[in-house]
Amino acid sequence: MNIHLLDVPYSLGREATGTGLGPARLLDAGLLALLRDHGHDVRPIQVRRAGEFRHEVGGAFDVSRTLADRVREAQRGGIFPLALAGDCSACLGMLAGLGSARTGIVWFDSHGDFNTPETTVTGFLGGMPLAAAVGRCWTALCAGIPGFEPVRESRVVLYDARALDPKEDGMLRASAVRLVDDSMALNRALDGLATDVDGVYVHVDLDVLDPRQVRANVYAEPGGLSVEQVIAAIGLVGQRVPIRAAALTAYDPGYDEDGRGAAAGLRIVSALIDAAASRP
Repeated sequence: MNIHLLDVPYSLGREATGTGLGPARLLDAGLLALLRDHGHDVRPIQVRRAGEFRHEVGGAFDVSRTLADRVREAQRGGIFPLALAGDCSACLGMLAGLGSARTGIVWFDSHGDFNTPETTVTGFLGGMPLAAAVGRCWTALCAGIPGFEPVRESRVVLYDARALDPKEDGMLRASAVRLVDDSMALNRALDGLATDVDGVYVHVDLDVLDPRQVRANVYAEPGGLSVEQVIAAIGLVGQRVPIRAAALTAYDPGYDEDGRGAAAGLRIVSALIDAAASRP
């Protein structure tokens, strides 16, 4: 499989800090060699923000504009775009580069990322990317990302979101987003998704993992999935619907004292590629 491995080292528009250090750590842990040993043709590509950093919101959207261009280039060449990204706002650039008219989303995260500026109680931009992806907020800035179109909520599967703010929880449950927390529910959700999309973008926030096994970042929540459960779920997605692009996000090496986070990240990335390669 031909892969463009997109290195996106930003956390809320700031380069190489916190979770923005995650991509480099995964590369240092041997990700390129792992994928090449599995027979894939991998080209690493640095994605860098155009212009200087002024503030988090503008910086994050600047990153997505550049990322959208890199994803679009990969797609035109029949190459699979895989991002290692500091935070979940990278989804906006990934989706814009894919073209979202018939694209679905399968999103693994301990959080809903479905807040808006009107519902958030923290003001944290990292809690809003999925809401932005479906057109609920930041609409003017999203429109400034070339190729971006909101994804229909019915084309979104959210797996294991177990830490929701009250208003966010209410919005999610009133939405058409498919909320799942086990493999049976995932299968049912994929049944509906497979007939409605041409392919999916798979988004894995590493804090979906149980912090007793792997603590990915400062936002890790109790409970969650094992690495094996995430890998099995990714495999189910690949069996049911083409995976057109993927991202691994929100890994902070500062919380990975024993290297288990990096090891988990490599296993999950390998599973994403295997699943994407299992269907044309």
